[in-house]
Parts: sequence; structure tokens; C-alpha cells
Amino acid sequence: YSIKEYDPENKELSKILKLAKPENKDILITGTYGVLHFSFKLLKYAKPVTAIHQNKKLISYCRKKSKKIKFFAKPLSKTGFPKESFDVVISLWAGLHYEKNKRKIIREMKRILKTKGTLLIEEADETSEFVRILDYISPKKKSRIKKKREELKQVLEKEFGNVKESKLSTWYHFKNKSQAKKYFEKEIVFEEKKRF
Repeated sequence: YSIKEYDPENKELSKILKLAKPENKDILITGTYGVLHFSFKLLKYAKPVTAIHQNKKLISYCRKKSKKIKFFAKPLSKTGFPKESFDVVISLWAGLHYEKNKRKIIREMKRILKTKGTLLIEEADETSEFVRILDYISPKKKSRIKKKREELKQVLEKEFGNVKESKLSTWYHFKNKSQAKKYFEKEIVFEEKKRF
């Protein structure tokens, strides 16, 4: 599960470094993309880095790749970390807007986040090229992303009060159609749990 094709300009990394200011901070990363890819990128800028995902196979794979990152196989709704453990919690492409227990997850993030901590959540935008391609490959009657993102924002505002939202436009660079097809097949089968 490699995402080398994503964001060749490192815009996402630059934005997260600017917002999180990760130097000498305890960082927690969630989401498949965050755990498998971004945690390794962030290790150059922050120590310690902790990553959490409920998929035990995914965590086992990551543990073999790096001993410098602390990997845990736990659900986001019940992490088991002590209260106020992290300066920054980063959820990258975890699909929190689709979670049925978003309130429980956000409350858990708030519990493990230090009082003056930063919570960064990156979610899909229904107007993005990525979502349009997924909808083309696996058509849906009606996209629910906008509605679900609004629901997530309401939960965040209720728990944290001050919520700022901004857009970041990134892109993918595929060498050919075959590479693009292989990438989106992985996305549809692994992440969306659908047939390609």
C-alpha cells in the first residue's frame, strides 16, 4: 500500500508542519494513509511519533518497517492512552465523517489531547478529482460526503468550540494508465471494501 504517487510537491506535509509545529511534541497519527505513509514522513520532523489503527495486520507490517515509531492496534473510539498524552493528534484520510460513532471518537481524541493541543483532521472533499474518479469507477446514487462532513464539523464544534476549516489542493502523478488503474483498484478494494 504505497502512496508515492500522491502529492509530489509535498503541499500536505508543508501545511501539516505549519499547523502542527511538531518539533519536540508527542504526535499521534491515525488513519490508514497516516499510519502506512505519513508517520514515516513525519518522523524526520517530530519525535516521538505514535501511530494507531485497528487493523492488526497493518500494524504488524508497519512495526517491521520502523522501530522508531510506536505502532498500536487499537480502535480510535477506545485507545487506552492516558489522559492528555499527546500535543498533536493528526487524522489523515481516516474517513471520520462516515463513522457511526464519530462523537465517541472525537471525545476520545479530546481526552488524549493535551489542553493546549492541536487536532488536525484531513477529510475528502466531494468536489475533489479523487472523489470524482472513485464515483466514476464505483458509482453511487448520491454522494454523502458533504452532509457527513457537516455532521463531523458539528460534533467537533460541540466538543472543541473553535473549529477552523481550510482547503488544500494536491494531486497525483501516475506514469501511465496501468499505474492509475492499479492504484484506484487498491483504493476501491482495500478502503471502500467493494469489487473493482
